[in-house]
Amino acid sequence: MSPPGISAFAAVQAALAEQTRDRVSGAAPRPRVLDVSLMQSAAAFLGFNIADQGLLGRAAEPPNVPAGTYQGSCGHWVMVALLREPDFVQMCAVLELPDLSRDPRFATYVDRGRNREALLPMLREAFLRRPVAEWVERFQAARMLCDRVNTPLDWLADPHVQAVGAAVPLAQPGLGTLPFPALPGLGPWSVPAPALGEHTAEVLAELGL
Repeated sequence: MSPPGISAFAAVQAALAEQTRDRVSGAAPRPRVLDVSLMQSAAAFLGFNIADQGLLGRAAEPPNVPAGTYQGSCGHWVMVALLREPDFVQMCAVLELPDLSRDPRFATYVDRGRNREALLPMLREAFLRRPVAEWVERFQAARMLCDRVNTPLDWLADPHVQAVGAAVPLAQPGLGTLPFPALPGLGPWSVPAPALGEHTAEVLAELGL
């Protein structure tokens, strides 16, 4: 669903809830005009980034450097998260780069953020020495947050996804059967998208045209 679609959905739900509250209180439901702007809907997705840069007057330094994604020798990608300062020392140990953790340029998150152009190429080179599956095993054995970055096909093949029915086949006329993710809290999509112009006659009739 697009940002305007999500925003419109939320605005309609809020308006319906307010009308229900009006009825419960014995008042007549008040009409509401929902102004859902494409620009503002997209900006809402960047709310924290906009507020952060508006406060600082500049782009903030990337957090928790060098947390992020790295490519293994197999061509796939792995995600590594760092939450505490000791995690960088542990990361360097797993990557067999112990001297890197003692480099004063990389002593703290702030230092690593300032010197990331020097740090990241060395880490990327190290990750290319082993396949992703081996890196995941090594990092998780060191009790660090790490896992493979899944493609959509990887996600569809995941045993947990299949066990909970997170992807539901939806027959779309003229296209085929699509594996659509179920909507959180609502369940699977149940109705295919209408064909181009499928309901034009009905809509025009409702408008008296």
